[in-house]
Amino acid sequence: MNWITKVRHFFFRLSSREKLLISVFIFTGLAIWTTASVRGMNAMLTGFKLSSAELEDQALWLGEADLINSRMEEVLVTLDSEKTFDSAELVGKLDELARLQDGMVFEIFSPRTVNDAEFDLHSAQIRFRRATIAQLLAFSAALRREEPYIALEDLRVSANKANPTELDTRFRVSSFELKNTTLN
Repeated sequence: MNWITKVRHFFFRLSSREKLLISVFIFTGLAIWTTASVRGMNAMLTGFKLSSAELEDQALWLGEADLINSRMEEVLVTLDSEKTFDSAELVGKLDELARLQDGMVFEIFSPRTVNDAEFDLHSAQIRFRRATIAQLLAFSAALRREEPYIALEDLRVSANKANPTELDTRFRVSSFELKNTTLN
């Protein structure tokens, strides 16, 4: 006698109420298991799709590597490595540009650096409180005069709650520092 037959005999000897309870228990377990399996399959398929898209994107960039490298060399030839900023110089320049605007209350946050083979990319945030639109435009114009060595990455502006004509603003700027000074 095999185990299936033994289970059937055991099940049929039970009362109707016991049969119902065991059946509900088994079907509940199957439903939970099926739901978990479907979620796992969906997560796995989503992962496969994201990986495929990422691989296609990387293949596109790798296919254009020669063009990207040649354009980078063209741009690097036009840049003066003496005018690039390290993180301390970036903070100093932001401080200098902000102090040119009379009466601006500002705070500069510590810069972050990303290292690369050809250059280091530095980014810092400067926050202005209770600034007028004219002051912010003048600071932005002064910042634009430093391009391409300093660039604006992000700008967030909100009206001051106490006085809506004054603005609270956060600029995120970046600069780069060339590592190879023999380019020029």
